[in-house]
Amino acid sequence: MQIAIGIIFAIIGFVCFFFLSQYICQISCKEMREEREEYEQEYIKWQGYVDKAKYRLEHPEEKEESFSIWQRIGAFLTGTKLSPTLEELNEYEWDFLEKPLQEPIYTLGKKIAIGVTGAVLFGMAGYGYGISLQLLIMLALYLILIFITYIDIDAQIIPPVLNLIIFLLGIPAIWLFPEVTILQRLIGSLVISIPLKVITLFVPGGFGGGDIKLMAAAGFLLGVKATIAAFGIGLLLGGAYGIFALVTQKRGRKDHFAFGPFLCIGIAVSMYGGLGIQMVDLYLKNFMH
Repeated sequence: MQIAIGIIFAIIGFVCFFFLSQYICQISCKEMREEREEYEQEYIKWQGYVDKAKYRLEHPEEKEESFSIWQRIGAFLTGTKLSPTLEELNEYEWDFLEKPLQEPIYTLGKKIAIGVTGAVLFGMAGYGYGISLQLLIMLALYLILIFITYIDIDAQIIPPVLNLIIFLLGIPAIWLFPEVTILQRLIGSLVISIPLKVITLFVPGGFGGGDIKLMAAAGFLLGVKATIAAFGIGLLLGGAYGIFALVTQKRGRKDHFAFGPFLCIGIAVSMYGGLGIQMVDLYLKNFMH
């Protein structure tokens, strides 16, 4: 019976995502356009900072601009400088704004790939959970993870609304997956996201804001153990891809790549049948005793 349910949902997943792929493409294009507009606004602000920095160099006798404690705290939390020097400002590169925006084109092959991804995940969910309320949570999660994966690949952006949906899935999961307590869910939302945020304060660009929010949202759904396992899987896969890209010279050392898809794989695996919890328990049993 479980095999039949898995096959049915695999077919449903393929058909749904084959046709949803065009909608994913539209979202990716929309996010890319909005990001380009934000960068253009940032470029205008950058020019203003450059003018101020040049003025300070030309008029060193003038008193330094003062900032409130709240402005200083806000600058620290966001990793920005209130009075950047001209040297620091010159480190920014805006050449990409001169290039036309390369919006993704979804070929038949890519649509089939997205359909196959949906078939695998939906088929796994149907086989593992049968006809149940837990199945609905898994299908909704996998749907969102597929959206995040391909949007992040195309635009290197994770729309905040998708992270919010994952967080909201954690509310019914409190009753449908009672093996994870509310306290474990609250800790799970912080156990990875807070360290990642701290890293970005000292290493700007180390992790994207969307990745941090994704782990915070998934943490509430998964709980602390499964969240650690999900991030571990994502980190291993992302690291392996980064090494492969460097070795094959597909990317340079300073090039960024979408980390969200690897986190999504980790979340999908960790959530399925409590695998993440089992992995952490197995590690603690074998290596911590």
